[in-house]
Amino acid sequence: MVIVEFEAEIKKWGNSQGIIIPQEHAKKFMQKKVKVHLMEPEDPMKQYDGTLNLDTPIDQLMREIDEELWDE
Repeated sequence: MVIVEFEAEIKKWGNSQGIIIPQEHAKKFMQKKVKVHLMEPEDPMKQYDGTLNLDTPIDQLMREIDEELWDE
């Protein structure tokens, strides 16, 4: 089994909806059976696994969370 991973959006195409597969993968797997696994978009808040110090002021906590989540 070959596993290929890529990101794609579900888009409306005519009267139906579908996934656009990158050309290199479409050519490789043309006329073959494939399994598709759909995943929910990741929630950035679920990725936070730090510890909260409840003695810290809320504005400082929010700044620290923003720095960790969005400083990429």
